[in-house]
Amino acid sequence: IPYLAIRRSSPSLQPRSEPNPTLDTVETLVENKFFGPICGGLGAFAIAWGLFARPEFGNLATRGAEFVRILKTDRLAYSFLVDMGIFALLQSWMVPDDMRRRGFEDPKALWATRLLPFFGLAYYMAIRPPLPLSEDAAEK
Repeated sequence: IPYLAIRRSSPSLQPRSEPNPTLDTVETLVENKFFGPICGGLGAFAIAWGLFARPEFGNLATRGAEFVRILKTDRLAYSFLVDMGIFALLQSWMVPDDMRRRGFEDPKALWATRLLPFFGLAYYMAIRPPLPLSEDAAEK
């Protein structure tokens, strides 16, 4: 979070049709168009697993009641719930800045990221244009 306070916006950069050659391995992976859908698919699988797998843990109502009980009694589980809320707020704040950096305007994608935490971000990551080349890398 300290990074968020000191970072600078770069709205003057224009999107490029080819990937940024200055990206390291992790950045290249995250810039891949398939990264968002893969993460969204893994999230959907995890939710489906929690709701429907392992029938010995009861039906949906039993699982829901147990989930609420755990949230009320376990501080770690409650902190995860708070973390997800903070992540949703940060996501809705950071995506517009990323859109400006990429020269990308899509109100549907912006509202998807604001109203659908995690899955909206996966959708945005699938449709966003490549990260623009920085001015320093353009001179090389």
